[in-house]
Amino acid sequence: MFHEFKEYQPTLVRIEPGAEFQDKGKTYQLQQKLGEGGWGSVYQALDKQTGMTRAIKFMSLGMRAYKGMEERFEREVAVPGQFSSPFILNSIDRIEIDTPDGKRIGFVTEFLKGKNLRTELDVHRVGDVLGILEPELACEYIAEVALALAEMSEKGFAHRDLKPDNISFRRNV
Repeated sequence: MFHEFKEYQPTLVRIEPGAEFQDKGKTYQLQQKLGEGGWGSVYQALDKQTGMTRAIKFMSLGMRAYKGMEERFEREVAVPGQFSSPFILNSIDRIEIDTPDGKRIGFVTEFLKGKNLRTELDVHRVGDVLGILEPELACEYIAEVALALAEMSEKGFAHRDLKPDNISFRRNV
C-alpha cells in the first residue's frame, strides 16, 4: 500500500481580532483593531510566549502595488530599533504571514497604552476653546517631538506622517 503525500499548504490567516499566527517561532493573537490609515492597519496583539501586549502594523495589500512602497515599509520596520530616544516607538520584529488575499508583511512594536495627542486635544480647552493646550504643556510636547525628530534626522530617517494621531504618550496625561 502506498501512502499518498499531499503538497504542503500554508495555514492562511485572516487579519482580524481573534486570529492567531506564528512567525519565526513566536505566536501572536490579534486582540483588537486600533486603527487604519493609508499604509495599513494596526492591531493590539498578545505575544503568547511572553504574555506581553504588542502592537502590530500590517502593510495594506494596495500599498504593495506602488513602486518602492514595500521598501519604505521595510525601512520603517528596521530603522526605529536604531534609536535610543525615549520619544521614539521601539520596533521589535518584522513578520510575514500568509492570508487568503496574499502574503502580508508587518512589524511588531511595543504597545503604548493610553492617549495620543489627538485624544489630548479633544479634551483640553483654554477658556471656551476646545483643542488648545496650555502654552507650557504645548511647549513640553513640542520639545519632545523635536528631540525625536532630531535623532531621526541624524540617522537619515524622515517621519512622513507626523500628526496628532501618531504622537502617543508613554505616560497617561
